[in-house]
Amino acid sequence: MLTAAVLLLGSTAAAAQTSVLTINVSGNPSTVVINTAAPGSNPTGVTDASTTYTITVTFRGAMAGKHAKITAQLNQNMPAGTTLTATLASPAGGTSLGPVNLSTVPQTLVNGIASANAQTQGITYTLSATPAAGVVSPASRTVTFTVVAY
Repeated sequence: MLTAAVLLLGSTAAAAQTSVLTINVSGNPSTVVINTAAPGSNPTGVTDASTTYTITVTFRGAMAGKHAKITAQLNQNMPAGTTLTATLASPAGGTSLGPVNLSTVPQTLVNGIASANAQTQGITYTLSATPAAGVVSPASRTVTFTVVAY
């Protein structure tokens, strides 16, 4: 399950001077299950690239000249021996940091966004595991994306 957080910043004195920072996620990725491993190797990771995000970044007034970044965090940590990474394709003008390990601490996935007018980009999730993970009971995690001005 994925959640998109929306952060709106700006002046309420004049609508024309309000900055807008929004992100919306297209839906939930498919269930991913790791069930294969070559002898002597880590289990084979599973990737899902079925979802997208749409971002709008407009800086006005006192916020003019600022940049935005997209962060993501999990609602709870992954089980021991497993890792969930997310990769966001970058909107024009931004820089994707590539695959980023997700945890309950916000992690930056894209930075340097000066402006983005309802741009839609891809999200890729990869679930990886080590043999130490053993058999893990099925569970879900919520990923919260946030757009932050800096």
